[in-house]
Amino acid sequence: VTAVRSLWIVNSIAATGSLTAVQTVANLPEVSQVRLDNVVQEIRPTDALTDTRLTGTTAVITGPVASWGIERINAPAVWHGLGVAGSGVTVAIMDTGVDWQHPNLAANYRGNQGGTVNHSGSWFNAVVPTSTIPVDNIGHGTHVAGTAVGQNGIGVAPEANWIAVNIADPFGLIWESDVHRGFEWLLAPNGDPALAPDVVNNSWGTSLPSTWFVEDIAALHAANIQVVFSAGNSGPFTSTIGYPAGNPGVLSVGASDDLDEVAWFSSRGPSTQTDEVKPWVVAPGTQIVSALPGGGTYLNNGTSMAAPHVVGTIALLLSANPSLSRSQVNEILAETAVPLAATHPNMHSGWGRLDAYAAVASQTNAGTLTGQVTANNLPLPGVVVTITVPSGGQFTVTTGPDGRYAARLQSGSYA
Repeated sequence: VTAVRSLWIVNSIAATGSLTAVQTVANLPEVSQVRLDNVVQEIRPTDALTDTRLTGTTAVITGPVASWGIERINAPAVWHGLGVAGSGVTVAIMDTGVDWQHPNLAANYRGNQGGTVNHSGSWFNAVVPTSTIPVDNIGHGTHVAGTAVGQNGIGVAPEANWIAVNIADPFGLIWESDVHRGFEWLLAPNGDPALAPDVVNNSWGTSLPSTWFVEDIAALHAANIQVVFSAGNSGPFTSTIGYPAGNPGVLSVGASDDLDEVAWFSSRGPSTQTDEVKPWVVAPGTQIVSALPGGGTYLNNGTSMAAPHVVGTIALLLSANPSLSRSQVNEILAETAVPLAATHPNMHSGWGRLDAYAAVASQTNAGTLTGQVTANNLPLPGVVVTITVPSGGQFTVTTGPDGRYAARLQSGSYA
């Protein structure tokens, strides 16, 4: 038996062994099961429905927001109108790795803070643990990271810190045992639970109904780490939701297009594992501009691109209100989503299309108004009102028959 790896998160051991060794181990009374390792998914550079590199694009996008998805979920209004951009929150990308030196990702990589570079606790290669410098030989993880936390207009939460775990081998194969190892590390990066992320993006999965990672996700949820999964690209038919996205308690994300319709490829519910709404919400997932390893940008399609829109929005929410629980975050995303169908929630678009501004505005105040109340254009002595105005709200002050003053919210107006 060789390559023995303890996987405490699921009370298992991964190892390579001869047939005789495997049979011997299987006969031990303390061993409940021996089976082959599973390939969860294969991610290749050409797996996306479209992979269009933007020829002639400079390394850094400047000027207006470059991704229609960022605009559609109203992320710029969160940054500029509410003053929230993700600071104080850590996002983890568990994927094919990330190019940490990309101009749109280098500044908020947690291993590159304070003028020194220290990858320990901010990067883990579950496939080759001796690989201590973040890389992405496939490109998928860098694109996902760019959408979640990229700067210069490509990411939802450009001030959030990010860390990364590689779970794909050099051929793009994601093995079950490596995923377990990745989840273990996320609970305590570099052995320190204080370095655990607030939210984890998982733009991967299998079309086979499985419970392979139920225990892992439960462990992260117990640590109040939000775990987000892409729904899969097996649509447009029902019951095509991927897994772990289809498992109970998992926040799953489908894809929408620029017409605010569910993308044809986006996987639908229901799930074989639960009666929960699957997907929970949808987010932009077609022709998404994001980072390319080496400093460039390119377009990609898929629910893989939709999930980081939600992850970035969760980072904005937690930046605005760090006390939010996982269930509260889910409720806010549902309550503020833009319905895409007359009946919602449903098993195609869930509660609707993500709206980052509406979600974060529910947790912030735009400002305070203080003024002197007047009657007949003359100030009333000692009558001064201070009103805290919710984001997107406008108040008027009126008098009642008893001489008291009341503030009334005018729905649908903006201050």
